[in-house]
Amino acid sequence: MKTVIGIDGGATSTRALIANERGEVLAYRTAGGSNPRTVGFDAARRNLATVTAGHQAAVAFLGLAGVSEPEDREPVLRLAVELGFAPAGMVGVDHDIRIALAGGLAGDSGIVVIAGTGAACYGRSASGEVWRAGGWDWEADNHGGAHRVAVAGMEAVLRAFDGRGPVTSLTGKFPERRDFQRMTKSEVAALAPVVLAAAEAGDAVAIQIVERQTDELACAVAAVAQRLNMPAGPVTYTGSLLLKSESYRAAFTTAVRRRLPGASVTEPVFSPVVGAVLLGWQLAGWPVTAEVLANLREFCVENF
Repeated sequence: MKTVIGIDGGATSTRALIANERGEVLAYRTAGGSNPRTVGFDAARRNLATVTAGHQAAVAFLGLAGVSEPEDREPVLRLAVELGFAPAGMVGVDHDIRIALAGGLAGDSGIVVIAGTGAACYGRSASGEVWRAGGWDWEADNHGGAHRVAVAGMEAVLRAFDGRGPVTSLTGKFPERRDFQRMTKSEVAALAPVVLAAAEAGDAVAIQIVERQTDELACAVAAVAQRLNMPAGPVTYTGSLLLKSESYRAAFTTAVRRRLPGASVTEPVFSPVVGAVLLGWQLAGWPVTAEVLANLREFCVENF
């Protein structure tokens, strides 16, 4: 029976879903990160080999963080063929936000926002035109992601200490400035829930941070919608901030509707790794039937 391998690879983890042509899941595996820019190519190779465990499929699709440009995708494409994921010509590689859209809207066209450690927005029209906004780099961009939320929290604490800004309950809940400067991006991003909790408790400074950062996400959505002439969306989402925080998600939805009154913000249908499977189906030219979607949905309900 024909099979497809779908892979979702990020900075800290890699997920692989192996399914047959009816959408029945044969295996689901996880390993460490496979973003070549953050873990290095050798580590990415080891983790990609681990999640596939020697499986060869008729078709494979990999959505990896850090491979947004053609020169980034080519080495990964060669590696996937070398590792025997699928025959040459039957392997697709693209950035992780594309598989997030495919999973979130079950293969339909629309717009997706990722707000995890970083943030970005991506859209695809019914005619296949694509556009991306945000997610350029840590220092100048990634507005709306956990790292920027945490940095804004630290800025507020410093301003309050100096007398340049209002008093905030965030003071005392964040590390000292020197400790903050020594933290990794992931460690800094892990402080974002502190800001969200303060906002939920009514801290005016934290509320302002949440409103500003979610409006940045909505601004990216509006830019993509305008470029693709999709003022009504649909818009879906993924990433830890939007998936785990109801209050952050509500603020994001409000901001999107303010900038795009006709847009609909919808809960993701599937996770990004299922989106990779669906893009594999598309690459193979297989029909995505109601049976396929039902079998994938059954697995997701039981396991995610």
